[in-house]
Amino acid sequence: MSYAIIRNAKYKMANLQSISRHNERQNEKYGNKDIDQSRSDLNYHLKVPKENSYELEFERLRKENDLKGNLRLSGKKQSNVVDEFLITSDNDFFKNIGAEETKRYFKSAYDFACSKCGEKNIISAVVHMDETTPHMHLTYIPVVKGLKKGEEVLKINSSEFWKGFNSYGKLQDDFHSYVKERGFDLDRGETKEEKREHLTVEEFKAETKKAELQKEVETLNGKIEAVEGVLSEVSIFDNVKLDKLKIPLLKGKFAISESDYEKVIAWGKVGRGYLIENSSLKSENNKLKNKVDEIVKEEIKRAEIGFKLQIEKITKEYNTKVSKAQREYEAETSHLTRSYSKTIEEKNLEISRLKKNSDLSKDDKTLKIEQLESQISTLKEYNEYFHSENMAKDSKVRKLSKANKKLETDLEVVNKALNKLDIDIQKAFKEALEKEIKAIERASRGIER
Repeated sequence: MSYAIIRNAKYKMANLQSISRHNERQNEKYGNKDIDQSRSDLNYHLKVPKENSYELEFERLRKENDLKGNLRLSGKKQSNVVDEFLITSDNDFFKNIGAEETKRYFKSAYDFACSKCGEKNIISAVVHMDETTPHMHLTYIPVVKGLKKGEEVLKINSSEFWKGFNSYGKLQDDFHSYVKERGFDLDRGETKEEKREHLTVEEFKAETKKAELQKEVETLNGKIEAVEGVLSEVSIFDNVKLDKLKIPLLKGKFAISESDYEKVIAWGKVGRGYLIENSSLKSENNKLKNKVDEIVKEEIKRAEIGFKLQIEKITKEYNTKVSKAQREYEAETSHLTRSYSKTIEEKNLEISRLKKNSDLSKDDKTLKIEQLESQISTLKEYNEYFHSENMAKDSKVRKLSKANKKLETDLEVVNKALNKLDIDIQKAFKEALEKEIKAIERASRGIER
């Protein structure tokens, strides 16, 4: 069953440039390999920002809607100024409903978001069709009503905005009911994530990848169970029930009645028939034993080969993705570190030149120097934020690597179980068939006597 998925992320002013460039596809290249830029022309907006960056659009809406709020836009403890809904489902759902219904789903999701955050507070709503799974980034300013000098005002406050929902679970309930009423047959999003109320886009995508890997593991387990089911249906034929004849030994010559003579002849014919039948059964038994052994060995071998190939493929793909992610993080870190150091050096040189410049007045010098120092301070704060984000990403990669090792260990256990199953099944077949043969032989000996 597919799910109605809505997630929320919170952002500070320092984050707006990067999410703007990602959402609006303003970069020439992307580290995210899920993005197929040849399909980016399929992306579309439900609300287009008037400015070419989210920072400028934020300031425009803030001024246009007269939004108040005691916001900290610099320093270590900056305010969350923008939130973002990430709305989606899974690939099977979108493939099944088709292109037109997919558009209606995201339009319904947009209408739902407008009822929660207000359309005039939305910075951008863009649907990405160029990634693995269609999804919508809806970026908005969290606005609440407040009082200033006794008058009602609108202010930016993410914490108070989310208190108005009572809980993140309530948002999930409302969204599920909303799309369900509009004809989309979806289950509610999983409740186990509710205690982590706000997932970042990176966390959401990481969890989606993890779910996909888990789904592949479950598929492999299902194949193993199917093979076991096939093997369990290969049954040994029922025990042959033979009626033993009790024929008394005849010695010497003596006269018997005609009716007794006919009975003796009849018993002899029956006995001969049983001997012929037993001989035939022995031959069939041997053929069945050989055939069953061949079938069992072939099925187990086929299952093991297919299973091992799947394991190797998944492990190789997974390791390749983790390795690429690590290289990209390292390259990005190196590039940004060099860029950061160069920019700081240039700003400091500019300050030195200003201090030596005798053409500027003292007030102009002071103003320009303060502006440059403020820019340096902002760059340092952004650098600290970047390093903390990068450490978090590295931690996620390490966790994924650890999970992969556990997966490999689990798969080794399954392999050993398969090998043991092979031995146990062959042993069971052999014992059952030998038991059948012995029973027939005992019955034959009884007839011959």
